[in-house]
Amino acid sequence: MSDKKRRESVGLILDCCSVCAVDQSLLRDALQSDEPDFEDGLIRQAAEEFGADFIATRDEKGFTGSTVPKAEPRELVQHLACD
Repeated sequence: MSDKKRRESVGLILDCCSVCAVDQSLLRDALQSDEPDFEDGLIRQAAEEFGADFIATRDEKGFTGSTVPKAEPRELVQHLACD
């Protein structure tokens, strides 16, 4: 994918999604997560703390204990296209 296409894609995501700030408290909470790796723990903590509607992931094993439902990226794109 070209740089121009990547930038357009990020712009589209920003048009329909909110971005949350990552601070020291969120990072410390993620360290205590039972997710398989730190990055997944950070994503889960951020999603739960900020009330995300979904976690977009193709990771079948991750986020199973999250209070935020996970969904395949293609599924979310279809969902967003309908809104």
